[in-house]
Amino acid sequence: MKLKVVKIIEIICTCLAGLLVVGFSLFIIQKIAFEDKPFEFLGVSGYVVDSDDLKKSDNSGVSKGDFIIAFNKSSYEKDDLIIYVEEGTNKYKVREVFSAENDTVQIKSPYIIAGEEMVEKTISKADVVGAKIIVLKDYVSFRQTALSLPVIITLCVVFFGGLIVCFVLEKVFESQLKNQKMNEEKIQEEEKKL
Repeated sequence: MKLKVVKIIEIICTCLAGLLVVGFSLFIIQKIAFEDKPFEFLGVSGYVVDSDDLKKSDNSGVSKGDFIIAFNKSSYEKDDLIIYVEEGTNKYKVREVFSAENDTVQIKSPYIIAGEEMVEKTISKADVVGAKIIVLKDYVSFRQTALSLPVIITLCVVFFGGLIVCFVLEKVFESQLKNQKMNEEKIQEEEKKL
């Protein structure tokens, strides 16, 4: 029974350690390779917002340091939050859609003038990376905390230490079972001699 519990704990620690390695790898890849541009995979994009422009309109609920997961759609609607490439600069921006027609999208100005939303500019749909699906608030703060040295050391000690403890306990319990089995065989041999 003890051996089964130890093996279950060992499997759990192995899975958590694997998730830990995958999670940190994704954080590091996103930080190194995609800091200033969205990553794209199968029509889904992720982007770290690097500007507070959207706070001025208060409609989007998105601010600097948030992570937006977006999906490339065939058509966009008013108030969709989109990631797009600013023509001529290769910089990525996040704005709300004012209106969309055929192959163009009009984006809202982050400023409300005289109580009305204004069009900032018109862009081509080809420049749109995708529309928001999910916003992960304060992603940059979370990433900085999660990738801090004390957190990494603590998680490594807990998960990999747990694996080592489970491995040692497994060997101890297997040894105890082997000794118990040998003692039972000895007792049976002695009983046969009598």
